[in-house]
Amino acid sequence: MYSKNMIYFVLFLASLGCQAENQDEPGFTSLNTESTVTVPGPLNQDAVSQEEAAVEIIQEEVYEVIPGSEQVAYLAFSSCLDVQEKIAEAPSGVYRLFYQDELGEQQFLDAYCDMTEEGGGWTMILNYVHQGATNPPLTTRTDSMPMLNSSQLGDDEQNSAFWGHIAPSLLSMFNFTELRFFCRTNDHNRVLHFKTDLATCLDYGRKGAGSCNGVEGSFIALTGHTTNLPGLNTGGDGERLDRALTETTFRGNNNLSHWSIGSSLDSNDWECDNDPDNEMFHTIHRMWFR
Repeated sequence: MYSKNMIYFVLFLASLGCQAENQDEPGFTSLNTESTVTVPGPLNQDAVSQEEAAVEIIQEEVYEVIPGSEQVAYLAFSSCLDVQEKIAEAPSGVYRLFYQDELGEQQFLDAYCDMTEEGGGWTMILNYVHQGATNPPLTTRTDSMPMLNSSQLGDDEQNSAFWGHIAPSLLSMFNFTELRFFCRTNDHNRVLHFKTDLATCLDYGRKGAGSCNGVEGSFIALTGHTTNLPGLNTGGDGERLDRALTETTFRGNNNLSHWSIGSSLDSNDWECDNDPDNEMFHTIHRMWFR
């Protein structure tokens, strides 16, 4: 078991005595199986610097071959849950995740991992901290994930690294069995916080086709949850493609409760279990997968 300030990924050549070619990707160090390597510490601010964490490679079981990679093996992470399973004490923060794109090629990106709430292992895929009386455009991310910064209602994070949601095309590159939803608004004191493993809702996030209808009978309320949704969901929008998780994903309570995030072709609704039908209130919307 590794301490929270140790390995997050190590690259080495599987063939003994062979030296790998230099890698262009940041964070990689080429070495053979008898080398001592300096490896990155956690990417969050509380972690030690990359130069300070080191480990001697002594046991082959620390290595994992990523599918599609024949010559190299490395301790790599495919999700925040994967991080947690390999490093039990890993703190919340930014981690580098690897995935295979549509062509089967290895890609990587940085993601914010919630390792403390609701059992941890949550990969954040949507984050909108919206200031009332503004209607900024949403950011659909196809090769990156939003980072975490503020949790203060009234802050404005538009056009930043902390703003946006990932497209179905990117979400479909990851394996997961749960989605977690959270939102707040200064229009009322209720908090929406739940998770679901409803297959059709997970597929809606992956494909942008279908809907999350049925979630009202297939969710678990999480810490602080007090809203009408999703329990009173009677039919959110469907077939919204890149806006599947932002455009009236849930609707219910006699049409008085919506999950709606921002500007679209015909809407400026920033709504969390309410229906002001405008952008006037502060809102925070977040989502994770696990």
